[in-house]
Amino acid sequence: MPPEGEVHVWVVPLGSAPEPRKRSLISHVALRLVLGELTGTAPESLRFERRCGHCGGAGHGKPQLAGRRDLNFSISHSDELALIAVARGRRVGADVERVRPRTDVLAIARGSLSVRERQAIESLETDEARRAEFFRCWTRKEAYLKGLGVGLAGGLDTDPEEAQGWQVESLLAPLGYKAAVAAEGQFALRQRTTLWPPNPKLSESPTAPRPLRVRSPSGRAPSVT
Repeated sequence: MPPEGEVHVWVVPLGSAPEPRKRSLISHVALRLVLGELTGTAPESLRFERRCGHCGGAGHGKPQLAGRRDLNFSISHSDELALIAVARGRRVGADVERVRPRTDVLAIARGSLSVRERQAIESLETDEARRAEFFRCWTRKEAYLKGLGVGLAGGLDTDPEEAQGWQVESLLAPLGYKAAVAAEGQFALRQRTTLWPPNPKLSESPTAPRPLRVRSPSGRAPSVT
């Protein structure tokens, strides 16, 4: 189990499966393997519930392990990569995004991000630098909002750098990706790699939690998982 002062992260290659549904399935199989390893539970036996970060009600909102409120996790996937973050005794959020060359980052930044984030992006001299900074800002923002349990409904203009009582860290991601983790309080990051071989039953009838999805204005934001 992660010590209370640490956030553990797994970067999971999803392969080149062409169908987004298959990549999503693989990422949630990996989540079950991680949580099963940490809790000493057969991955297919894990059960999930939901709790809303807005109202605190059950049945909707961010997924969590049933009966294990001490263990918090977050999962994100984009194209061929997934990111899993796990913490004990604190809320945690994770986000990974493929840096997409056709995304109009200036238009999205002007319509969605905070003043500080927009200025940071617009001040850069090249398209490549502006694109990299946009996705760095975006992953940090989404990781924080997912940690709160509210997703993008928490406000695209929210600036995680101004959040009180939270630490946000950008991760070293493979070429072409940006990733970040956010959690309450101060923490140390530890990257983990061990996943035991998957149980074939997981791929046959998965019951992994659905991603936290929030409807956002059309054309404003990258896809969210």
